[in-house]
Amino acid sequence: MHVHTDSPALAISEAALGTRDQVVVRLLTPDHPERHAAHDDAAVDRAAVAGDVPLGEGPASEPLGVVACTGSAELAAAHASAGAVVVVRCDGEEIGVRHLERALTDAGSRHVVVLPGDAATADVARSAALTLASAGVRVDVLDAFDELRVLVGLLALHEGPEDAAGRIAAGAAALGRLRTSAVGQPDAAALDAALDELVAGCGGPPESLTVLLREAVDDGLRAEIEAAAARRRLELTVAVAGSGDGLPGAWLGVD
Repeated sequence: MHVHTDSPALAISEAALGTRDQVVVRLLTPDHPERHAAHDDAAVDRAAVAGDVPLGEGPASEPLGVVACTGSAELAAAHASAGAVVVVRCDGEEIGVRHLERALTDAGSRHVVVLPGDAATADVARSAALTLASAGVRVDVLDAFDELRVLVGLLALHEGPEDAAGRIAAGAAALGRLRTSAVGQPDAAALDAALDELVAGCGGPPESLTVLLREAVDDGLRAEIEAAAARRRLELTVAVAGSGDGLPGAWLGVD
């Protein structure tokens, strides 16, 4: 199944007629920059491989491809809009080697960085890289082992230097600096207290605040979050993951 849509989460939901396998979301450019493609169980149609070289070192002239893995259909469009090929876990199924081989192919580059979403998928990504190493495409796997870290890593990659090595270094550095706090039932007081603790524990003044919400909040709480970030002079990013197992009401990360 291959779908062109402005609402990947809706397309993924409507496809729940059985087990959903090989769900990939990517932004189509330049002909339809506002639209996304979601496809299910498509075959790998060109080589995607990786070599064993130091982190960030790959073909000098090759643009960096990005693959992000998530259990949130709601986050898929945002991740794709940031330039990633997005593999969506559905129906409790783990992401396998063939899923990542397809995503690496769709990235369209000989140098790809993977944000795996959990440690098991990171191992699968490394296996996929080794399996396809003969064609000389470099695959780096960043330590983004949960939904918040995938989001933060994508933001750092998107805003980093133009060269691939610099972007990967920026992503790895942001993840290394990141301090996080989970708030089960978010309200203004609980979020403000968690943010105070995070900022106090940083080695130096943080520059950014990323808030991953399980569900959308009302305008009043959204304004409180914006005000809390402004008081601390933090650049704010807010995203909604949608309900899911293991997700707190709000997940804060400062960098």
